[in-house]
Amino acid sequence: MPALCAIVVTYQPEPGLDLGAQVSALREQGAEVLLVDNGSEPAARGRIEGLAAASGASLLANPRNLGLAAALNQGVEHAVAHGFEWLATFDQDSRIMPEYFAAMWRAHAAHPQPDRVGIMVPRLTTPGFADDSFAVPGSDPTRPYAPVWQAITSGSLMPVRLFRAVGPFRADFFIDYVDHEFCLRCRRRGWLVIEARGAVLQHQQGQPVRHRLGWMRPVVTHHSPMRHYYRARNRLAVYRQYGGFDPHWLARDLKETLRNYAKLVLFERQRGAKLAAILRGCWHGLTGRTGEVP
Repeated sequence: MPALCAIVVTYQPEPGLDLGAQVSALREQGAEVLLVDNGSEPAARGRIEGLAAASGASLLANPRNLGLAAALNQGVEHAVAHGFEWLATFDQDSRIMPEYFAAMWRAHAAHPQPDRVGIMVPRLTTPGFADDSFAVPGSDPTRPYAPVWQAITSGSLMPVRLFRAVGPFRADFFIDYVDHEFCLRCRRRGWLVIEARGAVLQHQQGQPVRHRLGWMRPVVTHHSPMRHYYRARNRLAVYRQYGGFDPHWLARDLKETLRNYAKLVLFERQRGAKLAAILRGCWHGLTGRTGEVP
């Protein structure tokens, strides 16, 4: 197995979150683990420090929240400095299933152009909800891999040399659409993004709740107003930069965005605050503002 560094970004993990199980699963499957804590408060920071000491994981503690992209870039710099060939990126609420990395390597070996594969991503599972796949519709289900337009950062496996070719994650996005932009940038520069069908990641997006609307059972994530702000702002930046490169992706993402906004209006809490955050984000996106917003 190639030298692999797993980067786990943490921020205010709740006491009930079993972060230790995630670290153990990563180490059992051959990864060295780097925890990048993004300015957690003292109680949470103490739990993370204790976990790092007990598990043998490395820890990089930021004095404040620098944003997901900046924390991931710190992890990339660590992987480069320590000579790792591959790195994998994870959120604190994600957990790999058995044979995760083995399935990734199988998909990579089976691909006819393995040297062009820049990002490998898993299928997602959330307890109590339907599984999710990033595979392009119509992909051959008999192959261990499938082409992907874009995927979330958590669970992604990448060669370290990719970052020398395409550059780091966009720290000025802070959070949200960091993953979309990076996938699109890699694809535009000739790299491939594929899903490893046998790799499964248990992952929770927001605070998912299933609602009832007639015969439909829509799932609503209940993200905070600030997350809606960053999504709206960064989405427009990505549309401007990559919409002409992949109009099919843009149309699909726009359709999903409008569906999510409809669910927000119908079901979510704090509708007024979230809609105001979206409008503010759209304005900043149109005027080119990026970076952290207090």
